[in-house]
Order: sequence, then structure tokens, then C-alpha cells
Amino acid sequence: DEFKNAPSGVSYVITGDGPSYIERQINALKSNSLLGIILVVLTLMLFLGGKNALMTSFGIPLAYGVTLFVLDLNNIKIDLISVIGMLIVLGIVVDDAIIIAEQYSQNIENGQSPKDAATNAVLKCWIPITGATLTTIIAFVPIMLSDDGLSNILFAIPIVVITALSVSLFECFFILPNHLAHFVKTPIDAKKLNALDKMKGLYRSFLSGVLKLRYIFIISFVTFMAFS
Repeated sequence: DEFKNAPSGVSYVITGDGPSYIERQINALKSNSLLGIILVVLTLMLFLGGKNALMTSFGIPLAYGVTLFVLDLNNIKIDLISVIGMLIVLGIVVDDAIIIAEQYSQNIENGQSPKDAATNAVLKCWIPITGATLTTIIAFVPIMLSDDGLSNILFAIPIVVITALSVSLFECFFILPNHLAHFVKTPIDAKKLNALDKMKGLYRSFLSGVLKLRYIFIISFVTFMAFS
């Protein structure tokens, strides 16, 4: 209507459409989340089996659900900044669950009962998992503590990252082991283990070559980083 009522000789040109841009970002989040879940499940099915894959992927919707709830409590809307935070954390929230699931599978292969395998998997891995998660969380804390204009704009990102990673940490220690013990009670198929052994053999050969030529690789890496 405003365009129609413009004075004669005056025209309007739309130079930007903020809502449309935010909508595209949200759609990107949806598609990336779905694609990320699919890739995680397929990768885990390849190495750990279908049931392990499903149990591990449950952490993604849980982390996102709690994160959206926390954002609402802090009166933070779904905008470009919060969407960026969700995209950043998408590939991280399942890392700790993957470690627990892989250790659980090893314990099952070694003859442990499902309950013992789940308990021992957490007891063996909780320190490095917690340390790795805390280092990521701490890296985003300064944005929350700063009081400048840029930190106020980016405030949603540390909220998203810290909440999602905290929920993921809780899920992999207290929820995932219970699911694994109840639904994953058999070792990985022998054929799949043979395929993994072949991959391990290739990696072992490559690593042996790297270690023999370690000085050349170190110099090459430092040179590459300096050039970058």
C-alpha cells in the first residue's frame, strides 16, 4: 500500500529483507540438523551397528530441546545469532556419546555383561570426555562475562553452546548407558569386525611410515602452517 501511495516520480527499491534472511538461516539449521543426524547414524551404523547408532543419535534432539527451553527462559529469540550457535554445536553434541558407545561395544566384545559394560564404559571415559567438553565450554565463557557491545550481540552463542554441551554430557553419562545396556546386548557382527581390522591394518601401515619419516612430516607441517 505504501508503494501505491508514493508521490509521482518517487519509487521504492528493497535493498534488504531481514526476516527472509533469518528464515533462510532457520531452514539451513533444519536441513543441516537432519543431514547431520543422518550422517551420524550412517557412520555409527558402519562402525558400531544400527542399535548403537540410534542410541547415540538420541542426544541431538535432547540437547536442542533443552537449549530452546533455556533460550526462551532468557528471552532470547530464534534469530541469526542463536541459529549460528546451533550450527556450531551440531557436530559436537554427539562426540562424547560416540566415545561411550564405542567403549561399551569393546566391553561387550570382551565378554562383559551389558550392565557392567555400560558402567565400565562411563568410568573409563568420563575424565577425558569431561575435560574435552569443559575446554570447549570455557572457550565461550568470556563472551558471557564481557560487557561490551559485541558481546551483548553474540550473547546467544555461548548460551546455546554451553547448554547443548552440558545436556550432551549429562545424557552420555546417565541416559545413554541405560539405553545401551537395555537395547544393545550383543557384540558387533564378525564380518563388520573383519572389515574394521582391515582398516586398522591400513592405518597401522600408514602410521608406521609417518613415524619413520617423522622429521620430514614435522618440517612439512610447520612449513605449511607458516605459509597458511
